[in-house]
Amino acid sequence: MTKLYNVVKSTTNWRKLALAALLTVAGLTGAQAQCTPPIIASFPYQEKFDGVTAPALPCGVTVLNGNGDAETWNTAAAGTDAASAPNVMVYFYNEDETTAADDWFFTPAIAMRAGYRYSLQFKYKALDSDYPEKMEVKFGTAATVAGQTTTIWQNLNIANDTYNTTTNGTGAGQVNYITPATTGTYYIGFHAISAANQYALLVDDLQVVEESTSCLSPTALAVTGITTTGATVNFSGTSASYTVIYGPKGFNPTTAGTPVTTTTTSAPLTGLTAATNYDVYVRGTCGTTQSTLTGPVSFTTLCGSTIVSTFPYAENFDAVATGVLPCGFTVLNVNNDAETWQSRSTVPTLAGQTPVSSTAPNAMVYLYNEDATTAANDWFFTAPILMQPGYKYQLSFKYRNSGSNYPERLEVKYGTAATVAGQTTTLWTNTAIGTSTFATANGTSTPAVASITPTTTGSYYIGFHVYSPADQFFLAVDDVEVTRTLVTGTQSAELNRAISVYPNPSTGRFTLDVASKSKASTLQVQVSNQLGQVVYTGAVKNAAGNQLDLSKLSGGIYNLKIQDGDQFTVRRLVIQ
Repeated sequence: MTKLYNVVKSTTNWRKLALAALLTVAGLTGAQAQCTPPIIASFPYQEKFDGVTAPALPCGVTVLNGNGDAETWNTAAAGTDAASAPNVMVYFYNEDETTAADDWFFTPAIAMRAGYRYSLQFKYKALDSDYPEKMEVKFGTAATVAGQTTTIWQNLNIANDTYNTTTNGTGAGQVNYITPATTGTYYIGFHAISAANQYALLVDDLQVVEESTSCLSPTALAVTGITTTGATVNFSGTSASYTVIYGPKGFNPTTAGTPVTTTTTSAPLTGLTAATNYDVYVRGTCGTTQSTLTGPVSFTTLCGSTIVSTFPYAENFDAVATGVLPCGFTVLNVNNDAETWQSRSTVPTLAGQTPVSSTAPNAMVYLYNEDATTAANDWFFTAPILMQPGYKYQLSFKYRNSGSNYPERLEVKYGTAATVAGQTTTLWTNTAIGTSTFATANGTSTPAVASITPTTTGSYYIGFHVYSPADQFFLAVDDVEVTRTLVTGTQSAELNRAISVYPNPSTGRFTLDVASKSKASTLQVQVSNQLGQVVYTGAVKNAAGNQLDLSKLSGGIYNLKIQDGDQFTVRRLVIQ
Protein backbone atom coordinates (compact mmCIF):
# COMPACT_ATOMS: atom_id res chain seq x y z
CA MET A 1 0.00 0.00 0.00
CA THR A 2 1.00 3.60 -0.36
CA LYS A 3 2.39 4.90 2.93
CA LEU A 4 0.58 7.93 4.28
CA TYR A 5 3.03 10.38 5.78
CA ASN A 6 2.62 10.51 9.58
CA VAL A 7 -0.79 8.86 9.33
CA VAL A 8 -1.78 5.61 11.01
CA LYS A 9 -1.12 2.85 8.48
CA SER A 10 -4.33 1.00 9.20
CA THR A 11 -6.51 3.80 7.85
CA THR A 12 -9.34 1.96 6.09
CA ASN A 13 -9.68 4.07 2.93
CA TRP A 14 -6.02 5.02 2.60
CA ARG A 15 -6.15 5.09 -1.20
CA LYS A 16 -9.20 7.33 -1.18
CA LEU A 17 -7.51 9.67 1.30
CA ALA A 18 -4.30 9.80 -0.70
CA LEU A 19 -6.09 10.31 -3.98
CA ALA A 20 -8.28 13.03 -2.51
CA ALA A 21 -5.15 14.99 -1.75
CA LEU A 22 -4.01 14.62 -5.35
CA LEU A 23 -7.16 14.56 -7.42
CA THR A 24 -9.67 17.05 -6.15
CA VAL A 25 -12.71 15.41 -7.71
CA ALA A 26 -11.91 11.70 -7.90
CA GLY A 27 -15.01 9.52 -7.79
CA LEU A 28 -17.38 12.17 -9.12
CA THR A 29 -19.20 11.86 -12.42
CA GLY A 30 -18.09 14.34 -15.05
CA ALA A 31 -20.64 16.41 -16.96
CA GLN A 32 -20.44 18.82 -19.84
CA ALA A 33 -21.50 22.39 -19.95
CA GLN A 34 -24.03 23.18 -22.66
CA CYS A 35 -22.19 22.97 -25.97
CA THR A 36 -22.55 21.85 -29.55
CA PRO A 37 -20.29 18.82 -29.95
CA PRO A 38 -17.62 19.68 -32.51
CA ILE A 39 -16.42 17.68 -35.48
CA ILE A 40 -12.63 17.83 -35.48
CA ALA A 41 -11.43 18.71 -38.98
CA SER A 42 -8.15 20.59 -38.42
CA PHE A 43 -4.93 18.98 -37.29
CA PRO A 44 -3.06 18.43 -35.15
CA TYR A 45 -6.01 17.91 -32.80
CA GLN A 46 -4.89 18.26 -29.18
CA GLU A 47 -6.76 17.71 -25.94
CA LYS A 48 -5.08 18.34 -22.58
CA PHE A 49 -8.33 18.50 -20.55
CA ASP A 50 -7.27 21.87 -19.14
CA GLY A 51 -9.92 24.07 -20.74
CA VAL A 52 -12.67 23.00 -18.33
CA THR A 53 -13.23 23.12 -14.61
CA ALA A 54 -12.97 19.58 -13.24
CA PRO A 55 -14.94 17.35 -13.22
CA ALA A 56 -16.53 18.75 -16.39
CA LEU A 57 -15.66 17.04 -19.68
CA PRO A 58 -14.36 18.97 -22.69
CA CYS A 59 -17.05 19.62 -25.27
CA GLY A 60 -17.56 16.51 -27.39
CA VAL A 61 -15.72 14.14 -25.02
CA THR A 62 -18.08 11.49 -23.66
CA VAL A 63 -17.85 8.66 -21.13
CA LEU A 64 -19.53 5.27 -20.95
CA ASN A 65 -19.81 3.40 -17.65
CA GLY A 66 -19.80 -0.13 -19.07
CA ASN A 67 -20.21 -1.94 -15.73
CA GLY A 68 -22.72 0.56 -14.31
CA ASP A 69 -20.85 0.95 -11.03
CA ALA A 70 -20.04 4.05 -8.99
CA GLU A 71 -16.82 4.92 -10.82
CA THR A 72 -16.01 6.08 -14.34
CA TRP A 73 -13.66 8.40 -16.23
CA ASN A 74 -13.62 12.08 -15.16
CA THR A 75 -11.40 15.10 -15.48
CA ALA A 76 -9.62 15.94 -12.25
CA ALA A 77 -7.41 18.77 -11.06
CA ALA A 78 -4.33 16.70 -10.30
CA GLY A 79 -1.57 19.27 -9.84
CA THR A 80 1.80 17.64 -10.34
CA ASP A 81 0.11 14.34 -11.20
CA ALA A 82 -1.15 15.85 -14.45
CA ALA A 83 1.21 15.62 -17.42
CA SER A 84 0.23 19.23 -18.14
CA ALA A 85 -1.45 21.09 -15.30
CA PRO A 86 -4.03 21.50 -14.07
CA ASN A 87 -6.25 18.66 -15.32
CA VAL A 88 -5.98 15.04 -16.29
CA MET A 89 -8.42 12.30 -17.33
CA VAL A 90 -8.61 9.70 -14.54
CA TYR A 91 -10.31 6.38 -13.85
CA PHE A 92 -10.54 5.52 -10.15
CA TYR A 93 -11.03 1.94 -8.88
CA ASN A 94 -14.31 0.73 -7.34
CA GLU A 95 -13.94 0.56 -3.56
CA ASP A 96 -16.12 -2.54 -3.28
CA GLU A 97 -12.79 -4.20 -4.27
CA THR A 98 -14.57 -6.82 -6.41
CA THR A 99 -15.68 -4.92 -9.53
CA ALA A 100 -13.23 -4.84 -12.43
CA ALA A 101 -12.99 -1.76 -14.64
CA ASP A 102 -15.11 -1.57 -17.78
CA ASP A 103 -15.22 2.12 -18.58
CA TRP A 104 -14.72 4.19 -21.75
CA PHE A 105 -14.09 7.74 -22.71
CA PHE A 106 -14.36 8.86 -26.32
CA THR A 107 -12.90 11.75 -28.27
CA PRO A 108 -15.24 14.08 -30.17
CA ALA A 109 -16.08 13.06 -33.75
CA ILE A 110 -12.96 13.38 -35.94
CA ALA A 111 -13.31 13.93 -39.69
CA MET A 112 -10.92 11.50 -41.37
CA ARG A 113 -10.24 11.11 -45.09
CA ALA A 114 -9.40 8.14 -47.25
CA GLY A 115 -5.87 8.46 -48.61
CA TYR A 116 -4.60 9.91 -45.33
CA ARG A 117 -3.08 8.34 -42.25
CA TYR A 118 -3.80 9.44 -38.67
CA SER A 119 -1.47 8.99 -35.73
CA LEU A 120 -2.58 9.09 -32.10
CA GLN A 121 -0.22 10.01 -29.27
CA PHE A 122 -1.01 10.29 -25.55
CA LYS A 123 0.57 10.10 -22.10
CA TYR A 124 -0.44 7.59 -19.46
CA LYS A 125 0.52 6.24 -16.06
CA ALA A 126 -0.73 4.41 -12.99
CA LEU A 127 -0.95 6.49 -9.85
CA ASP A 128 0.85 3.76 -7.90
CA SER A 129 3.19 1.24 -9.53
CA ASP A 130 2.15 -1.41 -6.99
CA TYR A 131 -1.35 -1.37 -8.48
CA PRO A 132 -0.92 -1.99 -12.22
CA GLU A 133 -3.70 -0.97 -14.59
CA LYS A 134 -4.97 -2.22 -17.96
CA MET A 135 -6.21 -0.21 -20.94
CA GLU A 136 -6.97 -0.67 -24.61
CA VAL A 137 -7.56 2.01 -27.25
CA LYS A 138 -9.86 1.47 -30.21
CA PHE A 139 -11.45 3.48 -33.00
CA GLY A 140 -14.64 3.22 -35.00
CA THR A 141 -17.59 5.08 -36.42
CA ALA A 142 -19.54 5.55 -33.18
CA ALA A 143 -18.88 6.44 -29.52
CA THR A 144 -20.35 3.11 -28.41
CA VAL A 145 -18.91 -0.26 -27.49
CA ALA A 146 -20.26 -1.81 -30.70
CA GLY A 147 -19.00 1.14 -32.74
CA GLN A 148 -15.38 0.67 -31.63
CA THR A 149 -14.30 -2.00 -34.05
CA THR A 150 -10.50 -1.75 -34.37
CA THR A 151 -7.90 -2.02 -31.58
CA ILE A 152 -4.92 0.29 -32.12
CA TRP A 153 -3.15 -0.05 -28.73
CA GLN A 154 -3.25 -2.24 -25.65
CA ASN A 155 -1.26 -2.43 -22.42
CA LEU A 156 -2.21 -5.01 -19.81
CA ASN A 157 0.48 -4.04 -17.32
CA ILE A 158 0.57 -0.27 -16.82
CA ALA A 159 2.92 -0.17 -13.84
CA ASN A 160 4.75 3.10 -14.58
CA ASP A 161 4.00 5.80 -11.99
CA THR A 162 5.66 8.48 -14.12
CA TYR A 163 4.21 9.33 -17.51
CA ASN A 164 5.02 7.26 -20.58
CA THR A 165 4.43 8.83 -24.00
CA THR A 166 3.20 6.57 -26.77
CA THR A 167 4.89 6.33 -30.15
CA ASN A 168 3.37 5.25 -33.47
CA GLY A 169 4.16 2.18 -35.52
CA THR A 170 3.52 -1.53 -35.62
CA GLY A 171 6.01 -2.57 -32.96
CA ALA A 172 5.23 -3.85 -29.47
CA GLY A 173 3.70 -1.12 -27.33
CA GLN A 174 3.27 1.29 -30.25
CA VAL A 175 -0.01 2.83 -31.37
CA ASN A 176 -1.12 1.54 -34.77
CA TYR A 177 -1.87 4.16 -37.38
CA ILE A 178 -5.46 4.75 -38.40
CA THR A 179 -5.92 4.48 -42.17
CA PRO A 180 -9.64 4.85 -42.88
CA ALA A 181 -10.90 3.07 -45.99
CA THR A 182 -13.63 5.67 -46.48
CA THR A 183 -13.99 9.33 -45.66
CA GLY A 184 -16.22 9.98 -42.65
CA THR A 185 -16.35 10.77 -38.94
CA TYR A 186 -14.62 8.50 -36.47
CA TYR A 187 -14.21 8.29 -32.70
CA ILE A 188 -11.27 7.08 -30.64
CA GLY A 189 -12.16 5.22 -27.44
CA PHE A 190 -10.00 4.69 -24.33
CA HIS A 191 -11.19 1.59 -22.47
CA ALA A 192 -10.10 0.93 -18.87
CA ILE A 193 -10.15 -2.84 -18.26
CA SER A 194 -8.11 -3.03 -15.03
CA ALA A 195 -8.64 -5.84 -12.56
CA ALA A 196 -10.67 -5.15 -9.42
CA ASN A 197 -9.14 -3.33 -6.45
CA GLN A 198 -6.38 -1.46 -8.24
CA TYR A 199 -5.97 2.30 -7.82
CA ALA A 200 -6.06 5.02 -10.50
CA LEU A 201 -5.29 5.23 -14.23
CA LEU A 202 -4.37 8.63 -15.69
CA VAL A 203 -4.38 9.78 -19.33
CA ASP A 204 -3.34 13.23 -20.56
CA ASP A 205 -2.10 15.22 -23.58
CA LEU A 206 -3.90 13.52 -26.47
CA GLN A 207 -2.84 14.44 -30.00
CA VAL A 208 -4.06 13.28 -33.40
CA VAL A 209 -2.01 14.16 -36.52
CA GLU A 210 -3.11 13.81 -40.14
CA GLU A 211 -0.68 13.10 -42.97
CA SER A 212 -1.02 12.25 -46.62
CA THR A 213 -0.16 8.67 -47.55
CA SER A 214 1.92 10.12 -50.40
CA CYS A 215 4.58 11.20 -47.84
CA LEU A 216 4.33 9.09 -44.73
CA SER A 217 6.31 9.74 -41.58
CA PRO A 218 9.02 7.19 -40.70
CA THR A 219 8.26 4.36 -38.30
CA ALA A 220 10.17 2.09 -35.88
CA LEU A 221 12.42 4.90 -34.66
CA ALA A 222 15.15 3.52 -32.40
CA VAL A 223 18.60 4.44 -31.11
CA THR A 224 21.44 1.90 -31.02
CA GLY A 225 25.21 1.87 -30.63
CA ILE A 226 25.16 4.39 -27.79
CA THR A 227 28.61 5.49 -26.58
CA THR A 228 29.90 8.38 -24.49
CA THR A 229 29.88 10.76 -27.48
CA GLY A 230 27.76 9.15 -30.16
CA ALA A 231 24.83 6.96 -31.20
CA THR A 232 23.11 5.63 -34.30
CA VAL A 233 19.50 6.47 -35.18
CA ASN A 234 17.57 3.78 -37.10
CA PHE A 235 14.05 3.87 -38.55
CA SER A 236 11.88 2.60 -41.38
CA GLY A 237 10.39 4.66 -44.21
CA THR A 238 9.76 5.10 -47.93
CA SER A 239 10.84 8.74 -48.42
CA ALA A 240 13.62 9.90 -50.75
CA SER A 241 15.50 11.49 -47.84
CA TYR A 242 15.13 12.11 -44.11
CA THR A 243 15.98 14.70 -41.51
CA VAL A 244 16.95 13.49 -38.05
CA ILE A 245 16.70 16.18 -35.36
CA TYR A 246 18.26 15.69 -31.93
CA GLY A 247 18.78 17.82 -28.84
CA PRO A 248 18.58 17.89 -25.03
CA LYS A 249 15.67 15.95 -23.57
CA GLY A 250 12.51 18.05 -23.74
CA PHE A 251 13.62 20.36 -26.57
CA ASN A 252 11.13 21.61 -29.20
CA PRO A 253 12.08 20.08 -32.58
CA THR A 254 10.21 22.77 -34.55
CA THR A 255 12.34 25.60 -33.12
CA ALA A 256 15.54 23.99 -31.81
CA GLY A 257 17.77 20.96 -32.13
CA THR A 258 20.52 19.80 -34.47
CA PRO A 259 19.45 18.41 -37.89
CA VAL A 260 21.20 15.54 -39.68
CA THR A 261 20.18 14.75 -43.29
CA THR A 262 20.39 11.23 -44.69
CA THR A 263 19.16 9.34 -47.75
CA THR A 264 19.18 6.03 -45.87
CA THR A 265 17.15 4.83 -42.88
CA SER A 266 20.10 5.24 -40.52
CA ALA A 267 22.04 8.26 -39.30
CA PRO A 268 25.06 8.55 -36.98
CA LEU A 269 25.08 11.18 -34.23
CA THR A 270 28.50 12.48 -33.15
CA GLY A 271 29.90 15.06 -30.75
CA LEU A 272 27.45 14.19 -27.96
CA THR A 273 28.15 14.83 -24.28
CA ALA A 274 28.75 11.87 -21.96
CA ALA A 275 26.06 10.92 -19.42
CA THR A 276 23.48 13.25 -21.00
CA ASN A 277 19.79 12.72 -21.82
CA TYR A 278 18.75 13.35 -25.43
CA ASP A 279 15.55 13.26 -27.51
CA VAL A 280 15.57 12.42 -31.22
CA TYR A 281 12.95 12.89 -33.97
CA VAL A 282 12.87 12.08 -37.69
CA ARG A 283 10.74 13.14 -40.67
CA GLY A 284 10.73 12.20 -44.33
CA THR A 285 11.09 14.47 -47.37
CA CYS A 286 9.21 13.66 -50.57
CA GLY A 287 10.11 16.27 -53.19
CA THR A 288 8.76 19.55 -51.82
CA THR A 289 6.60 17.78 -49.21
CA GLN A 290 7.67 16.81 -45.71
CA SER A 291 6.06 14.21 -43.47
CA THR A 292 5.10 14.82 -39.89
CA LEU A 293 7.72 14.24 -37.22
CA THR A 294 8.13 10.82 -35.64
CA GLY A 295 9.34 10.83 -32.04
CA PRO A 296 10.63 11.58 -29.61
CA VAL A 297 12.73 8.61 -28.66
CA SER A 298 14.91 9.29 -25.63
CA PHE A 299 18.35 7.92 -24.88
CA THR A 300 21.23 8.63 -22.51
CA THR A 301 24.89 8.61 -23.53
CA LEU A 302 27.25 6.44 -21.54
CA CYS A 303 29.43 7.70 -18.76
CA GLY A 304 32.96 8.82 -19.45
CA SER A 305 35.82 8.19 -17.04
CA THR A 306 34.30 7.61 -13.62
CA ILE A 307 37.38 7.31 -11.38
CA VAL A 308 37.30 10.19 -8.92
CA SER A 309 40.75 11.72 -8.42
CA THR A 310 39.97 15.38 -7.66
CA PHE A 311 39.00 16.58 -4.18
CA PRO A 312 36.80 17.65 -2.62
CA TYR A 313 34.52 15.24 -4.45
CA ALA A 314 30.82 16.07 -4.12
CA GLU A 315 27.64 14.44 -5.43
CA ASN A 316 24.18 15.94 -4.78
CA PHE A 317 22.31 13.83 -7.41
CA ASP A 318 20.90 16.96 -9.05
CA ALA A 319 22.67 16.79 -12.43
CA VAL A 320 20.68 13.71 -13.48
CA ALA A 321 17.02 13.17 -14.20
CA THR A 322 14.85 11.53 -11.57
CA GLY A 323 15.39 7.77 -11.74
CA VAL A 324 18.85 8.09 -13.33
CA LEU A 325 22.00 7.35 -11.34
CA PRO A 326 25.02 9.68 -11.47
CA CYS A 327 27.86 8.47 -13.64
CA GLY A 328 29.72 5.63 -11.90
CA PHE A 329 27.08 5.04 -9.19
CA THR A 330 25.53 1.58 -8.88
CA VAL A 331 22.80 -0.03 -6.77
CA LEU A 332 22.54 -3.57 -5.42
CA ASN A 333 19.14 -5.02 -4.55
CA VAL A 334 20.36 -7.84 -2.30
CA ASN A 335 16.88 -9.05 -1.28
CA ASN A 336 15.72 -8.85 -4.92
CA ASP A 337 12.38 -7.29 -4.05
CA ALA A 338 10.39 -4.54 -5.77
CA GLU A 339 12.19 -1.63 -4.08
CA THR A 340 15.77 -0.36 -4.09
CA TRP A 341 17.72 2.90 -3.99
CA GLN A 342 16.98 5.42 -6.75
CA SER A 343 17.40 9.12 -7.37
CA ARG A 344 14.09 10.81 -6.59
CA SER A 345 12.76 14.32 -6.11
CA THR A 346 9.65 13.38 -4.11
CA VAL A 347 8.02 10.64 -2.04
CA PRO A 348 4.26 9.87 -1.96
CA THR A 349 2.57 11.20 1.17
CA LEU A 350 -0.91 12.17 2.27
CA ALA A 351 -0.18 15.69 1.08
CA GLY A 352 0.72 14.42 -2.37
CA GLN A 353 4.22 14.09 -3.79
CA THR A 354 6.42 15.68 -1.11
CA PRO A 355 9.93 17.01 -1.91
CA VAL A 356 12.60 14.86 -0.29
CA SER A 357 16.01 16.39 -1.16
CA SER A 358 18.38 18.54 0.86
CA THR A 359 19.47 20.41 -2.27
CA ALA A 360 16.77 20.35 -4.95
CA PRO A 361 15.74 18.53 -6.90
CA ASN A 362 17.05 15.03 -6.12
CA ALA A 363 18.34 12.76 -3.38
CA MET A 364 19.07 9.03 -3.21
CA VAL A 365 15.93 7.47 -1.70
CA TYR A 366 14.97 4.01 -0.50
CA LEU A 367 11.22 3.28 -0.23
CA TYR A 368 10.00 0.39 1.89
CA ASN A 369 8.53 -2.78 0.38
CA GLU A 370 4.75 -2.57 0.48
CA ASP A 371 4.33 -6.29 1.15
CA ALA A 372 5.03 -5.18 4.76
CA THR A 373 7.07 -8.33 5.43
CA THR A 374 10.35 -7.82 3.55
CA ALA A 375 13.14 -6.06 5.44
CA ALA A 376 15.44 -3.68 3.60
CA ASN A 377 18.74 -5.04 2.29
CA ASP A 378 19.84 -2.60 -0.38
CA TRP A 379 23.09 -0.80 -1.26
CA PHE A 380 24.17 2.09 -3.38
CA PHE A 381 27.83 2.64 -4.16
CA THR A 382 29.77 5.73 -5.15
CA ALA A 383 31.87 5.88 -8.27
CA PRO A 384 35.39 4.46 -7.71
CA ILE A 385 37.56 6.93 -5.77
CA LEU A 386 41.34 6.94 -6.22
CA MET A 387 42.92 6.92 -2.75
CA GLN A 388 46.60 6.98 -1.80
CA PRO A 389 48.65 6.29 1.31
CA GLY A 390 49.78 9.38 3.18
CA TYR A 391 46.36 10.99 2.90
CA LYS A 392 43.26 10.95 5.08
CA TYR A 393 39.86 10.84 3.33
CA GLN A 394 36.80 12.12 5.16
CA LEU A 395 33.23 11.32 4.10
CA SER A 396 30.27 13.54 4.96
CA PHE A 397 26.62 13.28 3.89
CA LYS A 398 23.10 14.31 4.87
CA TYR A 399 20.30 11.92 5.74
CA ARG A 400 16.66 11.89 6.83
CA ASN A 401 13.58 9.73 7.01
CA SER A 402 9.89 10.39 7.74
CA GLY A 403 10.49 10.84 11.47
CA SER A 404 10.44 8.72 14.62
CA ASN A 405 7.23 6.88 13.60
CA TYR A 406 9.13 4.73 11.09
CA PRO A 407 12.80 4.54 12.19
CA GLU A 408 15.36 3.40 9.62
CA ARG A 409 18.78 1.74 9.78
CA LEU A 410 21.81 2.64 7.70
CA GLU A 411 25.44 1.62 7.69
CA VAL A 412 28.21 3.04 5.52
CA LYS A 413 31.26 1.00 4.54
CA TYR A 414 34.13 1.18 2.11
CA GLY A 415 36.29 -1.30 0.25
CA THR A 416 37.89 -2.21 -3.04
CA ALA A 417 34.74 -3.40 -4.86
CA ALA A 418 31.09 -2.34 -5.28
CA THR A 419 29.91 -5.64 -3.83
CA VAL A 420 28.82 -6.82 -0.41
CA ALA A 421 32.02 -8.86 0.02
CA GLY A 422 34.14 -5.96 -1.23
CA GLN A 423 32.87 -3.60 1.48
CA THR A 424 35.21 -4.58 4.28
CA THR A 425 35.41 -1.60 6.66
CA THR A 426 32.54 0.13 8.49
CA LEU A 427 32.69 3.93 8.58
CA TRP A 428 29.34 4.79 10.19
CA THR A 429 26.27 3.07 11.61
CA ASN A 430 22.93 4.41 12.83
CA THR A 431 20.26 1.89 13.88
CA ALA A 432 17.60 4.44 14.89
CA ILE A 433 17.29 7.16 12.25
CA GLY A 434 14.24 9.20 13.20
CA THR A 435 14.62 12.70 11.77
CA SER A 436 12.14 14.31 9.37
CA THR A 437 14.68 17.05 8.60
CA PHE A 438 18.14 16.46 7.20
CA ALA A 439 20.94 15.66 9.67
CA THR A 440 24.62 15.78 8.77
CA ALA A 441 27.02 12.89 9.28
CA ASN A 442 30.73 13.76 9.25
CA GLY A 443 33.91 13.34 11.24
CA THR A 444 32.57 15.25 14.27
CA SER A 445 28.88 14.26 14.24
CA THR A 446 27.22 11.81 16.62
CA PRO A 447 27.68 9.12 15.51
CA ALA A 448 30.88 10.21 13.75
CA VAL A 449 32.01 9.02 10.33
CA ALA A 450 35.41 7.35 10.59
CA SER A 451 38.11 8.62 8.25
CA ILE A 452 39.78 6.47 5.61
CA THR A 453 43.57 6.12 5.66
CA PRO A 454 44.44 3.62 2.91
CA THR A 455 47.61 1.59 3.10
CA THR A 456 47.83 1.02 -0.65
CA THR A 457 47.05 3.12 -3.71
CA GLY A 458 43.91 2.01 -5.53
CA SER A 459 40.26 2.57 -6.39
CA TYR A 460 37.88 2.36 -3.46
CA TYR A 461 34.08 2.43 -3.28
CA ILE A 462 31.91 3.80 -0.48
CA GLY A 463 28.70 1.82 0.06
CA PHE A 464 25.47 2.96 1.76
CA HIS A 465 23.56 -0.04 3.11
CA VAL A 466 19.95 0.29 4.29
CA TYR A 467 18.88 -2.66 6.44
CA SER A 468 15.73 -1.36 8.12
CA PRO A 469 13.05 -3.77 9.40
CA ALA A 470 10.03 -4.46 7.20
CA ASP A 471 7.16 -1.99 6.84
CA GLN A 472 8.98 1.27 7.56
CA PHE A 473 8.70 4.22 5.13
CA PHE A 474 11.64 5.92 3.38
CA LEU A 475 15.28 6.86 3.84
CA ALA A 476 16.96 9.70 1.92
CA VAL A 477 20.69 10.46 1.49
CA ASP A 478 21.94 13.66 -0.12
CA ASP A 479 25.00 15.92 -0.49
CA VAL A 480 27.67 13.21 -0.33
CA GLU A 481 31.19 14.69 -0.10
CA VAL A 482 34.71 13.28 0.30
CA THR A 483 37.60 15.54 1.27
CA ARG A 484 41.32 14.71 1.29
CA THR A 485 44.00 16.00 3.64
CA LEU A 486 47.68 15.19 3.89
CA VAL A 487 48.59 13.07 6.92
CA THR A 488 51.20 15.01 8.82
CA GLY A 489 51.79 13.23 12.11
CA THR A 490 54.80 13.76 14.37
CA GLN A 491 58.41 13.58 13.23
CA SER A 492 60.08 10.70 15.06
CA ALA A 493 63.77 10.55 15.98
CA GLU A 494 63.42 6.84 16.75
CA LEU A 495 61.99 6.15 13.31
CA ASN A 496 64.73 8.29 11.79
CA ARG A 497 67.36 6.06 13.43
CA ALA A 498 65.60 2.95 12.12
CA ILE A 499 65.78 4.00 8.47
CA SER A 500 68.74 3.56 6.10
CA VAL A 501 68.62 4.64 2.45
CA TYR A 502 71.53 3.86 0.10
CA PRO A 503 73.25 4.51 -2.21
CA ASN A 504 72.48 8.19 -2.04
CA PRO A 505 73.10 9.89 -4.49
CA SER A 506 72.12 7.25 -7.07
CA THR A 507 70.70 6.94 -10.56
CA GLY A 508 67.26 6.51 -8.99
CA ARG A 509 67.48 2.98 -7.58
CA PHE A 510 67.67 2.94 -3.79
CA THR A 511 67.74 0.28 -1.11
CA LEU A 512 65.65 1.13 1.96
CA ASP A 513 66.24 -0.78 5.19
CA VAL A 514 63.71 -0.54 8.03
CA ALA A 515 64.61 -1.61 11.56
CA SER A 516 61.52 -0.23 13.30
CA LYS A 517 60.00 -1.73 16.46
CA SER A 518 56.55 -0.87 15.10
CA LYS A 519 53.95 -3.63 14.99
CA ALA A 520 52.97 -2.49 11.50
CA SER A 521 54.12 -4.90 8.79
CA THR A 522 54.35 -2.12 6.20
CA LEU A 523 55.20 1.57 6.24
CA GLN A 524 54.01 4.16 3.74
CA VAL A 525 56.45 6.13 1.59
CA GLN A 526 55.90 9.30 -0.36
CA VAL A 527 58.33 11.13 -2.63
CA SER A 528 57.86 14.81 -3.50
CA ASN A 529 59.87 17.21 -5.62
CA GLN A 530 61.19 20.62 -4.58
CA LEU A 531 57.86 22.22 -5.56
CA GLY A 532 56.07 20.03 -3.04
CA GLN A 533 54.39 17.91 -5.74
CA VAL A 534 53.94 14.24 -4.86
CA VAL A 535 55.60 12.17 -7.60
CA TYR A 536 55.55 8.73 -6.03
CA THR A 537 53.64 6.85 -3.33
CA GLY A 538 54.00 3.28 -2.17
CA ALA A 539 54.66 0.96 0.75
CA VAL A 540 57.74 -0.81 2.11
CA LYS A 541 58.06 -3.78 4.43
CA ASN A 542 59.14 -3.34 8.01
CA ALA A 543 62.36 -5.14 7.10
CA ALA A 544 65.70 -4.70 5.37
CA GLY A 545 66.29 -4.83 1.64
CA ASN A 546 63.30 -2.86 0.26
CA GLN A 547 63.95 -1.72 -3.31
CA LEU A 548 62.80 1.80 -4.20
CA ASP A 549 62.86 2.38 -7.97
CA LEU A 550 62.68 6.09 -8.85
CA SER A 551 64.74 5.78 -12.02
CA LYS A 552 61.98 7.26 -14.18
CA LEU A 553 62.20 10.58 -12.31
CA SER A 554 64.34 13.40 -13.64
CA GLY A 555 67.66 14.11 -11.94
CA GLY A 556 67.42 16.41 -8.95
CA ILE A 557 66.74 16.65 -5.22
CA TYR A 558 63.65 14.95 -3.73
CA ASN A 559 62.16 14.48 -0.28
CA LEU A 560 61.38 10.95 0.89
CA LYS A 561 58.74 10.73 3.65
CA ILE A 562 58.42 7.41 5.53
CA GLN A 563 55.19 7.12 7.57
CA ASP A 564 54.57 4.68 10.42
CA GLY A 565 51.06 5.39 11.69
CA ASP A 566 51.16 8.95 13.04
CA GLN A 567 54.99 8.96 13.17
CA PHE A 568 57.17 9.93 10.24
CA THR A 569 60.69 10.82 9.18
CA VAL A 570 62.01 12.61 6.09
CA ARG A 571 65.16 11.92 4.07
CA ARG A 572 66.63 13.89 1.19
CA LEU A 573 67.30 11.88 -1.96
CA VAL A 574 69.59 12.91 -4.82
CA ILE A 575 69.00 11.41 -8.27
CA GLN A 576 71.91 11.91 -10.70
